[in-house]
Amino acid sequence: IVVSDTLSDLQALKTLIHEVAHSLLHANEADRHSRAQNEVEAESVAFVVMARLGARTSSMSSSVFKRTAVTLG
Repeated sequence: IVVSDTLSDLQALKTLIHEVAHSLLHANEADRHSRAQNEVEAESVAFVVMARLGARTSSMSSSVFKRTAVTLG
């Protein structure tokens, strides 16, 4: 997993958690769903972990949730 060095530290950490969640949740073919559902799952993990760490990232996560909500319908 490579995270862009152009992101803020907070965004980079959230992105890293998001990508690690993908690797853990969707490692097996049987664990994969639609791309939209996979994104919601990984973003949800990142949101909860960041909140537990005391970081407010809801504005960062809301765009992912809004984009995928349309797809999941």
